[in-house]
This record gives sequence, C-alpha cells and structure tokens, in this order.
Amino acid sequence: MKTCLYLALAGSLLSSAAAEFFDYTAPATGADKCALINVVMDESGSMGGDQNFMKDQALPTMARELFSSTYSYDDVFLCSFGFTNYYDYATGTSSKTPRYLGCTKMTTSGGYVDTTVVSWMLTGGFEDGWHALDYAMENVPASIEGQNLLSSCATIDKNIILVSDEDRDVFSADTASSVKADIASKGYVLNAVVNIGIDSDNANLGMKIDAAG
Repeated sequence: MKTCLYLALAGSLLSSAAAEFFDYTAPATGADKCALINVVMDESGSMGGDQNFMKDQALPTMARELFSSTYSYDDVFLCSFGFTNYYDYATGTSSKTPRYLGCTKMTTSGGYVDTTVVSWMLTGGFEDGWHALDYAMENVPASIEGQNLLSSCATIDKNIILVSDEDRDVFSADTASSVKADIASKGYVLNAVVNIGIDSDNANLGMKIDAAG
C-alpha cells in the first residue's frame, strides 16, 4: 500500500511539475495586453559591456516604451537565460546547459520587480546560442511573480533576444531550420544584439521599429 501511495504521489508531483511550464498551444483567456521578453545572454568573459547595456539601457527603455500610450501594454514579463560553458571547481567538470536566472515583471518606470534575473555572470568561452534559444523557450514558467500568463492575458506578444559577441560553438544537434521553426511555432519575434560594426565610425549600431512597423 505504501509503495502504491508513493508511486501515485510521485506521478502527481511529476504532472504538477510538467504543468508549471508555459503552454504555447493553449489559448490566453484573460483581459490584459501582455508582452513577454525572453533574453538569452552569452555569459562568456567578454560580455560585460553587452550585459550592462541590456540591463541598464535596452530593457528599461523597452519596458517604458511598451507601457507608454503608443503601445499601452498592461503587463511586461521578462525571462532571462545565460549560456556558456560553466565550470564547477568542486567537481572539476564543465556544463554547457543554459542557466535559468528566473522570470519577473517590469515596472512602468523601466525597473525590475526582481533584479536577480539580470544578474548575469562572466565566465567560460563556449557559446551555442542556437541551443540556448530552444532551451529558453521551453523553460518559460506558466506563472511569473504569482501571475498566470494564460489566465491573466488576452494577448501575449513574445520577443526573444539573443545577445552574443561570438559565432556559434556547436554543442547541440539544433540546426538553423529547426530553431527557426521552433521560434515561429511558439509565436516569438527573434532579435539579436551582436557586437559588430556597421560602418566605419560606429554611428549606427541599431535601429528602432515604430508603431507602424
């Protein structure tokens, strides 16, 4: 009897754990206009400037714009994942599994309800951004800061941002086609922040898309 009870409880816990992830196939049934920003950050040693740019400038500006009367979002959710080769000095082993820093909500002033989600590190030197993109999409929780996305939101506009200064180091079997298909099937718009020069004086390193697209 104890064995049966244990197995039943274990099965229930596993089902609950599986249900904790966001279901991309389910309809949103709430009332809010929501944005989900999913940041996939290269955490190798050369990324300090890019990380500070995202944390201090890009993400706060995006949040303020989304809450403004131009776009009028009710909720802006932020998830954060890191990727590189993480070395464990205690065991002498290295892991290339992306790191989940958490999810939070952004405020109308461009702040973070939980600042630990942008506490990226600088370590390692191996970057498989393709694998990290898939991992980040698959590991978004169903609820963020106690708010269930599907029951709170009427619409969820999803944006995934890959931030890196290197080309891909191959760790996974992901292909460009498979990653592209996964992004499309889950309804994301992909953006990339890369450390490259566009012209000789570095005057135009980016561009803004206005409300008209």
